[in-house]
Amino acid sequence: MPSPRVLVGIPCSWDTVPVPFVQSLVELQKPPLTQTRFVRSHTLDQMRNRLAELAVEGSFSHLFMLDADMVYPPNSLIDLLRADVDIVCGLACRRNPPHVPVCLQPTGTPYVFEVEVPATRGLTRCGAVGGGGTLIKTDVFQAMEPPYFSFHHRLPDGRYVGEDLYFCQKAGDAGFEVYCKTDLIYPHLLTVAININAQGEIGYSQVQ
Repeated sequence: MPSPRVLVGIPCSWDTVPVPFVQSLVELQKPPLTQTRFVRSHTLDQMRNRLAELAVEGSFSHLFMLDADMVYPPNSLIDLLRADVDIVCGLACRRNPPHVPVCLQPTGTPYVFEVEVPATRGLTRCGAVGGGGTLIKTDVFQAMEPPYFSFHHRLPDGRYVGEDLYFCQKAGDAGFEVYCKTDLIYPHLLTVAININAQGEIGYSQVQ
């Protein structure tokens, strides 16, 4: 079996990135032919689409997308490559409340998923995962029509579909399988502010 050629792609809309993310990127174990690219654009879906294009144009076997507000264990990429599936991600919780795990199952309604983390940990088939820390075979992009990721799709009730859920739905419709490795945990980084209210009570609030 040929050695994988992995593009580690990082969408970055910030002027700076957190030190814990940089440290995890430096410590990430990678196959010999791995390359790393940062991309910058106005929106996250544009950046993810550009990374997909770079992976295909560069004849990489896989795209491993890392969001800069998460931390990745050193063995993340190697573990996901061993799974040898179309699309696979570790387990992270949403950055914004409610902080539910992003291991989502289909509901029967297109683009609508529900949280259902299995009781046992390991490689688990699911309907959708988040974008950060997801390993995707470039064959998936080659079999799909762009855009692969989009913020512009709406549900009948008017809600927007996240760009990562949009991709997972499209990939599933094209016959590809999505998995979550629930024993590989990605901590999601937050910036919080310490506040005091009129009653003198101290609390915390999330800073976007």
